[in-house]
Amino acid sequence: MLERALAWITLERLAYAAIAALALIVRLASLHAAPMSPTEAVQAMAALDLVAGRGALPAAGASPLLLNLHWLIFLLGQAGESGARLAPALAGTLTVLLAYGLRAELGRLGSLVAALLLAISSTLVFWSRSATGESLALLAGMALIVGLAGWRRTGGRGWLVWLAAALAGLLLAAPISYSILLAAAPLAAMALLPAGDRRHAAAGLGTAGLVFVLVLLLGATGFFFLPGGLAAAAELPAAWLAGFSGDGDSIWGLALNSLWLEPLVLMTGLAGLVVGLRRRDWMAQGLGLWLAVGLLLLVLRAGRSPADLAVLALPLALLGGLALAAFAEHFDLGEQRLEGIVLLIAGLALVLSTAVWLAQYTESWKAQPQMAFLVSAGATALVLIVLLAAYVVIFSSRLALQVLLALAVAMLLLLGLRGMLLTSHNRDGLRWGSLANVAGASGGPELRLALERLAMQRGTDLRDLPVAFLTAPGNETPALLRWYARGAVLQSPALGDPGLVWLGMDGDAAPSDFPSPQLSPVGRGGAYSGQSFRVAQSWSPAGLSGRALWRWLLFGQFDALQGQQRAVLWVQAEQ
Repeated sequence: MLERALAWITLERLAYAAIAALALIVRLASLHAAPMSPTEAVQAMAALDLVAGRGALPAAGASPLLLNLHWLIFLLGQAGESGARLAPALAGTLTVLLAYGLRAELGRLGSLVAALLLAISSTLVFWSRSATGESLALLAGMALIVGLAGWRRTGGRGWLVWLAAALAGLLLAAPISYSILLAAAPLAAMALLPAGDRRHAAAGLGTAGLVFVLVLLLGATGFFFLPGGLAAAAELPAAWLAGFSGDGDSIWGLALNSLWLEPLVLMTGLAGLVVGLRRRDWMAQGLGLWLAVGLLLLVLRAGRSPADLAVLALPLALLGGLALAAFAEHFDLGEQRLEGIVLLIAGLALVLSTAVWLAQYTESWKAQPQMAFLVSAGATALVLIVLLAAYVVIFSSRLALQVLLALAVAMLLLLGLRGMLLTSHNRDGLRWGSLANVAGASGGPELRLALERLAMQRGTDLRDLPVAFLTAPGNETPALLRWYARGAVLQSPALGDPGLVWLGMDGDAAPSDFPSPQLSPVGRGGAYSGQSFRVAQSWSPAGLSGRALWRWLLFGQFDALQGQQRAVLWVQAEQ
């Protein structure tokens, strides 16, 4: 038994385990640190309402599959940012591991590199750390790709069951699931049409159909504990179709995001597409058509959002594995290995020096631009060009070209890691640390702490603190406000409790102006004092130019927020 287990453990599987560990670390590390965004709060509060017995239907576009997972997590543990983002983080890690199933199509090295690209992709890591359904949709989309490849290889009925489960999960994940479904259609046609044994396929269709229905019903309703999930699943197509109207992100802004945050995945993915098409590889052709459909949808959807970029990031990462594997196969320095390594190290040092000088020059824009920094950057870049030219003359152009390509891959890797850390692990308020245009702000956790301190001052805890919302009759209380007040005793304003704590958004009426039969209007803010907290903020790179654009590209810095949402905590003033 032990010998069989040891024989199963190979260097390749250990490499996959290491990549999975890396994926898990970058997705779970400080998972609670980023403040909740309004979209995350809508998804999480829908589950928290179900746990508390407030069985309202979730908002349109909420993921029914994540709703049930949240319900289970909140039921077993305490609701919080980490718990709300746990399921997407684990789903993102499983997406990385599924690359193992594409070894026959991408090659052993290609699938391993693809797993690494999936593990560190800025787009995939961001959505894996977000309490929304995009990560579940990407997992289901990756499962579809693996299932289609497996069916084309073997035609086994087990792959039909796999595909049925993946398809059901996709339909329950998020609105972008329907973009993935359309983009995957050409790949599915290429995999399923030349299946061969049609009688074998027909024999497994009944089982696959049963599995599809069961997964769809059980996933939507949480094993029939939450029948409202069926309504949420029915709302997903409407939410996706709504993206074809309205005012969304600009194509230019999303293109900047892709080029800035995913340079490695983008460049190697396009190179992999060229490699695969030259080889007439069916998987590369199918993924290329996936990209074409995804780009078409991106152009057609007026209400496009950064989530639509995730539809493109998945096939690009797989194609990137194909390209880097092909490069590794042809990378051979031969007898000039030492000279090549020296050039690579020197080139990395010179490129990094150039980047530092450029960064210093851009930083000096805050005052008087220092041309000395720009001259130094140009000098180091010139040294690199001269060094490469010397290697071409002294050694060979092939050696210089190979090292130059390796240098380019290394720099793209560093830029990709920088983008991933900036969007998913950034704690600098001067840098925009989000792939989305609307993000949570630091005032949200501060509001939660203020409520907890107020409860402690009264000799109790948050569970006994009476809280009422300043929501006008007929309006819905913002989910973000309710999230930060979770656990408190929600009371009706009509009770007129003098110890009542009031929460509202900036622009809502003060407690003294709030319509209530128990309160006498004494003017805005009359007998109450309020403290304001910024709980959400918005910003986009669209429209940037000149120095502002370069500051964002080099540092991720922005000059000013484009919008914000503020909450106000009101308490009765001491007499």
